[in-house]
Amino acid sequence: MVKLSKSLTPEMKGKYAKILAEFSNVFAWEYLDLKVYNKNIIQCTIPIKPNQKPFRKNLRRINLKLFPSIEKEVNILYKYGIIVPL
Repeated sequence: MVKLSKSLTPEMKGKYAKILAEFSNVFAWEYLDLKVYNKNIIQCTIPIKPNQKPFRKNLRRINLKLFPSIEKEVNILYKYGIIVPL
């Protein structure tokens, strides 16, 4: 299932669907499709200026009803090596 923006016209939705179907082998539809995770290619870094101390924001509260879903997703990301502890 692919969700497209509600603001797209039916013609544009059709074009996007056609492109996605034509190049479906390019996209990772599930975590198992990510066969290779090379940290030299895919890595997020946050640049910090020299001699500048990073700041930390306060934690944000989440709805406790969402916590099991978030925990499940984080565990899946960890299991497949998408996120790693430092």
